[in-house]
Amino acid sequence: MIIDHRDYYNRGSIEAIDAIESACTGLSGYEGFLVGTCLKYMFRWRWKGTSLADLKKADYYLTRLIREEEKRLGVTEEHAAAMPPHFEQDRQAMAEDTK
Repeated sequence: MIIDHRDYYNRGSIEAIDAIESACTGLSGYEGFLVGTCLKYMFRWRWKGTSLADLKKADYYLTRLIREEEKRLGVTEEHAAAMPPHFEQDRQAMAEDTK
C-alpha cells in the first residue's frame, strides 16, 4: 500500500495522524471520531488551499462534539443558550487545580 504523506498534514516534525492518535487515545468511538475529524480539518486548514471550507467542516464536527458533551452533562438547551457562564466554571476549575 502506498501512503501519500501530503505536506498539509505535516507541521514541523508532527504528522496529523500521530497528533490525532494522541488526542483521541481513551475516547469512545463516536467521541473519538468527532475529535479526530475536527483535528484533521484544523491541522490542514491553512495549508491545503481550502481554508474556509476546512474551518467550516471543523466547526461542524466541533459543534456536534459540544452537543454530545452537553447531553452527557445534562445541559439543557435553555442553559446552553445562556452560556458564557462556562467561563466562570473554567475559572473555578483552574482555581481548584492550583490548590
